[in-house]
Amino acid sequence: MVESKNETFFEKAKNWMTMSKDTSNFQIEANEDEGSPSALPKPQVASIEDYQIMKQVGKGAFGKVFLAQNKLTQEYVAIKTLAKSHVEKTGKTENVVNEKNILLELSDHPFMISLK
Repeated sequence: MVESKNETFFEKAKNWMTMSKDTSNFQIEANEDEGSPSALPKPQVASIEDYQIMKQVGKGAFGKVFLAQNKLTQEYVAIKTLAKSHVEKTGKTENVVNEKNILLELSDHPFMISLK
């Protein structure tokens, strides 16, 4: 397909957003009525309410790590909580952001946990 310079963002999005997978009949379709990215379905954001906290498995300088189970999927996860006020007070905000970015970058590695 050759793209013209006058092709709108919505037309480009429509071309790549209509997908189909034979095994699961997965399909995403753009909403032509609205024509804006905000018209697309928003992904669900996980909430702490979606998990049953089982027990504390670790403690660090800024927070705690808990073992939790997703109430719908029964999947076990580790949830790390941070004392935001303590992180800000000690000036370690950049360290926390760097840790998050490193975990995101290494999430495909077989020996690293994935950050969701």
